[in-house]
Amino acid sequence: MFFSLKKPILFLTTSFLLAGCGAPPKIHTQKFSAPKTIAIVDTSEMKNIAMVGLFIAGGRHFTSEIDAFFVAGSTGDTKSSAAPPAIVDDILANHNLQSSLAPRQSVGSAMASGAAAGAIGGMIQGAADETFKKSQNYHQEVLKRVPGLSLKSELMKSLRTEFEAKGIQTSIVANSDSLAPRLRWPAREADGQVWQAAPNDHLPVVNADILMQISPIAVWYAPGQLNNYRRGVGIGVALYDGRTKQFLGQQTFSFSASAWQDEYTRYDSLVEAGPVAAGQMREALLSLVPQIVAVVSRSEPATER
Repeated sequence: MFFSLKKPILFLTTSFLLAGCGAPPKIHTQKFSAPKTIAIVDTSEMKNIAMVGLFIAGGRHFTSEIDAFFVAGSTGDTKSSAAPPAIVDDILANHNLQSSLAPRQSVGSAMASGAAAGAIGGMIQGAADETFKKSQNYHQEVLKRVPGLSLKSELMKSLRTEFEAKGIQTSIVANSDSLAPRLRWPAREADGQVWQAAPNDHLPVVNADILMQISPIAVWYAPGQLNNYRRGVGIGVALYDGRTKQFLGQQTFSFSASAWQDEYTRYDSLVEAGPVAAGQMREALLSLVPQIVAVVSRSEPATER
């Protein structure tokens, strides 16, 4: 879900909010015993994205609103052809940057200050336009510098390794006949409330205690045109009883970086970092794996994240 807020400096807000009213669902560990077997549904290839806007990892996982964060056709019948909306026309639409901050002045000096503010805004707008155009090719720029990079594959491998290290037999289920990522079965609570419908309710059960689906998002984002690029990473997790299709909860796990850690002042410096930036993003993404495995394996209870 993309919003633009018209203020003196406008930001694109990327906000993923869970469907429905009230508190979002979380994984209900009291509904299941520690699993001996788990089937993880494969997910689509993650797209490398650099954007200007405020990134908030949260809900709307497993819906069309996050298709832009995945590579079209990378698994099953995935059709994530959407692209992040153009934001050039919205960024800095109001260039009167200093109007509310300027001290009382004479008419002449006020006119001069207004002209200067307009000039500054125009310069920033031009830089924003140029950066936006270049950022549309960020995925290709990354693959040029890091051929074969697949954060999705790294994530799936890490999840499987961590579960198996806990003695849980783990298998990967093909993500077939589905947009990606989408819930395999309905997310229906015991009281009958449906958080999300599912286009693939016809898909059969699996021979596993738990069926787990993931919706991983990893982007480099700058809150505003004059801010550093930093990592925004969140993994949505949905659980079902693999044999009965019972919904066991859905939860988002989010990465939290230390202030100023691994940030880039310009888009060009982010691109030039190539393998280094890719490694930093991989580190952030995989840092969430132990948290997810601990909850799903019932090593620790689920908490709001």
